[in-house]
Amino acid sequence: MSSIILALAVLGIATFFLVILSAYSYLSVNEYKRRARTGDLSARKIYQVLLYGKQLNLVIWFIIGLLSAISLVILYNHLPVYLTVTAFAIYTSYVYGFIYQRKTKIGLSSAKIIAPYVSKFLEIAQPILRNIIPISEQSIAQQKIYEVDDLLNFLKEQQKSLHNRIDKHVINNAIDSILFKEKVVHTTMTGISKVFSVDQVDAIGPVLMEELHASGHSFFPVYKGKKTNIVGSLYLKDILEVKKGGLVSDYMHSSVYYVHEDSSLETVISAILKTNQNNFIVADKTKTIVGLITATDVFRQIMGAINPSELERYDNLDNVIEQFNKNN
Repeated sequence: MSSIILALAVLGIATFFLVILSAYSYLSVNEYKRRARTGDLSARKIYQVLLYGKQLNLVIWFIIGLLSAISLVILYNHLPVYLTVTAFAIYTSYVYGFIYQRKTKIGLSSAKIIAPYVSKFLEIAQPILRNIIPISEQSIAQQKIYEVDDLLNFLKEQQKSLHNRIDKHVINNAIDSILFKEKVVHTTMTGISKVFSVDQVDAIGPVLMEELHASGHSFFPVYKGKKTNIVGSLYLKDILEVKKGGLVSDYMHSSVYYVHEDSSLETVISAILKTNQNNFIVADKTKTIVGLITATDVFRQIMGAINPSELERYDNLDNVIEQFNKNN
């Protein structure tokens, strides 16, 4: 009789570890990392355990398996085979049907209490465990997503995953889109020293036209006296057919649109939609001109780097239809 009680006690301990394992599966690495950074000592101990990921699962499953095997051997030696098999079938059905992967108060409380001891054991067992499951190759499934930083970490880990089947270009675009809200004008603009601008008194002629073409741009700020004194804008298309010459001031647009260097790129998009303009002069808080930002600059921050395979000729109808059919 005492042997049967011992077997049931051992099985009870195995069940306890299963409850602990279920509790750890509900705890988020990211959430406890955040709490640990605030100085929460209890959270720090749990975070240290959760970092072991699959190693933690391996150790607890080994303990559960070992205890269950011991209990089974004891019962097998003291009960008829059919009774032992039936008892274990009932036990397994109940435990895995109603206990495993269920969040319970006793499981969560116990998991937190034994966290320091589990962490110490896993640290000691590292020489063995790291040869079985290297920490760098562990699953990121426990890194539940609560904040933007969690999502970014998830995507970055996904890029490095050995089993990742998502195109890295797609992941990079997703990261760029998430970070878009945090981006501001001064980190995206072209600095004023690199902007090709023209003086309003410059003569329209072969020399200027060659310089404008060589710049690779179609929009040019027009200044008066010094480059930071912007008085208008010149579009290359407006002077392509000019034959009679003249000055830049004769063909420039006097309207100038501005954005603050610390404005968000979302603000720039709003400005683009409201003004129907694609180019904005950037000024700082002292009203000093510091650069230029274009719609293209903003869209590149949304789309990320353009995949070379996506470069197409949109001025050729046959090419457009061919590319559409190829991609669809």
